[in-house]
Amino acid sequence: MTKKQYAAVGVIAIVAVIAVACGVWLLNRHGEALGNISYACSEPETSASNISFAAQEGDKVQFRFASDIQSGDLDVTVYDSEGSIVKELDRAKELVDYLTLKKDDTYTVEADYQDFVGSYQVKVYKVD
Repeated sequence: MTKKQYAAVGVIAIVAVIAVACGVWLLNRHGEALGNISYACSEPETSASNISFAAQEGDKVQFRFASDIQSGDLDVTVYDSEGSIVKELDRAKELVDYLTLKKDDTYTVEADYQDFVGSYQVKVYKVD
């Protein structure tokens, strides 16, 4: 290989590393953490866990949800302060979902589980 070819390969390698680093950063960036719930159990349990956060109209919120449901049911729902359902998160092994809030309010994320064995985690972020 000539010096020009070595230089071209070097430039391509540097550009590739920068592109991968930017991609990883974009996929893993989070905004302001608003709260999280996580729970694991090895025997069937029925209960609910929740977190609340204040937000303003127009805020965009990201929900990062992961679960390993071995048995039982798990439902994760977002409520406003009046108890109305704002969003239901789909059941999934891993999920990232977004919601733009329609009013200034205190919102609650509730994980409701029945005869549940496994683990779950819900993280909530305010994003730009």
